[in-house]
Amino acid sequence: MFKAVESEYFIGDVSRGGAVNFKDIYFNPHGHGTHTECVGHISKEFQSINKTLKNFFTLAQVISINPEISAEDRIVRIKQISENILPGVDALIIRTLPNNNAKTNFQYSNTNPPYLETGTGKMLRERGIKHLLIDTPSIDKEFDEGKLVNHHELELSSRNKQRQYHNRIYFRS
Repeated sequence: MFKAVESEYFIGDVSRGGAVNFKDIYFNPHGHGTHTECVGHISKEFQSINKTLKNFFTLAQVISINPEISAEDRIVRIKQISENILPGVDALIIRTLPNNNAKTNFQYSNTNPPYLETGTGKMLRERGIKHLLIDTPSIDKEFDEGKLVNHHELELSSRNKQRQYHNRIYFRS
């Protein structure tokens, strides 16, 4: 949401008589493709990514995966990921297929988007993955009764504040 900056002697909106457009931007940085998720997403205490992220450059690997269809679900299976992770990788970027332009403005809410198979979080943690980036709204099923198993398996807890996971990003071919 954009709101023109206003004061007693200034209005930041040309259409309303101002000399220049000057607007504040208000948004909720979650679930729209531009947020970084960290411990604070599921912890009871407030945690901020800018206080946990210490290493800004790391070895990353991109893997493209076609989720498996199972009934009404599209699931990225553990095997699809584990068979493709290279040694020494700290960050894993999962691109789901098909990778078309529709992803750039698709409204994911209430669509049961692809998600990671339960147990993937544990496997990634055990393989030493510190950063997980994915082009889906969540690593867990959209409606899972609030369990968020993969989130918890990745140890998104106050005991492990150095791990950051699930940066939502969009890929364009």
